[in-house]
Amino acid sequence: MENTQSIYVESVNETWEMADDLALKLTEYKNEHPEQENDPDALHLAWFATLSSEDQAKVDKHTPQQ
Repeated sequence: MENTQSIYVESVNETWEMADDLALKLTEYKNEHPEQENDPDALHLAWFATLSSEDQAKVDKHTPQQ
């Protein structure tokens, strides 16, 4: 079983779960775009937009339970 990472994207009220390989891509994106460090939601949404449709499909998005 693959390890997963989770992030919460407040602006869309979703928790995103992804395999470690996608989490590594996110870390690389963060390192390449330090100017977005102060706005994590914008960073996460911009990173997601750079992914291929195949990789986007691998991100499990769900609304957290209240």
